[in-house]
Amino acid sequence: MRSDVPPEPGAPCIAAPSFVIPGTVPENCAFLEPLVDEVALCFFETAACLEYGEADMPAYLANHALSYHVHLPLDLPETPAGLHSVLPDLARKALYLAPRFWVLHPPKTPALLEAAVAALAEAGIAPRDILLENVGEPPIAPLLSLAYDLDMGFCLDTGHLLRLGERELLKEPLLLERTRCIHACAPDPAGSGRHYPLDTLDHAGLGLLDSLLAGAGSLETVVLELFERRGFERSLAFWNRRYGAAS
Repeated sequence: MRSDVPPEPGAPCIAAPSFVIPGTVPENCAFLEPLVDEVALCFFETAACLEYGEADMPAYLANHALSYHVHLPLDLPETPAGLHSVLPDLARKALYLAPRFWVLHPPKTPALLEAAVAALAEAGIAPRDILLENVGEPPIAPLLSLAYDLDMGFCLDTGHLLRLGERELLKEPLLLERTRCIHACAPDPAGSGRHYPLDTLDHAGLGLLDSLLAGAGSLETVVLELFERRGFERSLAFWNRRYGAAS
């Protein structure tokens, strides 16, 4: 289902991060094009991504049979002025690829969340296309009321949910209704934040993934969020066996 049109309910795009194999974003996209529908562009480091040029984000990425979304940096400034100074320019690096949404880790305060949404609006990005992701720290729960008021969407990560036990989030009907993206991976049994392949999920983990797939009311994309080739390929094979191949 390789297009910019969101899939029908029950048929999400299958995506992978832009760093699955050692190499550049273009090399990863070329590798992933036959395997998935969509690429999550990992803009993880603010300074490095602000330096992206044609070699890093070439125009021909738009010619791939892929859709795209963006994961915004993990190290964004922690002041409103700082967010306004970087987020519009970061967004413009990828706008030519028509990203379907932008995943944002929760800022520490409601004021910072409002500033992030306003800064992205400068690049023409609507609040509904900004998805808050649960990461544990900072917690997402204190921001939910504001996120609802702003009409934001959500990205739920199975590994984080299982590692951190944030089951209370699944009792939030509006959050689930607005969940457009799922990050699918297993947690590290040792308790670190590392992502493990889907075929290592236990019975409870599989049940959680199944319930998220059934309950996410606006689901468009499932990211097999593994950052190395073997884990990604194992997860893709598992997904295809359990849920059906990417279209």
